[in-house]
Amino acid sequence: MTIIGKLCWRISDFERSERYFRRALAIDPQNPYALYGLGNCFRWERKYEQALDIWRQILKNSEGTQALHTRMGDAYTNIGCQDEAERCYLQALTFGEDIYSTAGLVCLYSERRDWVRAEQYFSSLIADENEALGRLELLVKRFYIFSRNRQ
Repeated sequence: MTIIGKLCWRISDFERSERYFRRALAIDPQNPYALYGLGNCFRWERKYEQALDIWRQILKNSEGTQALHTRMGDAYTNIGCQDEAERCYLQALTFGEDIYSTAGLVCLYSERRDWVRAEQYFSSLIADENEALGRLELLVKRFYIFSRNRQ
């Protein structure tokens, strides 16, 4: 059911996707794949608080994944909880390099006018010349999200 839920999510059929994830959770309420998927459905519907509530259930039983912590950081960013977003992004980086968390930290530290840390993460984001342009595009999208949330 989680596989079908993910397939529905990939084609942006969030309502159907949510039904499959909920069916999986009816069988196993702690199924991390179903919880993660259901949280993703809420995230794409901009129901960030609901997504975070679901994702926190995963963290009760495991350390989570890099993707989970990154998505949680993004959700916290979208609701204006910068300290929690920072914590999640930094946790994601404990799993290894992650351009999404790194871009999130650049935006967060820039917003705080913490130029030293913003530059540190920016430098790591564009360190690979072959990927720098794509990563800069990602960063521009992240800055848009931050600026939209301030309004």
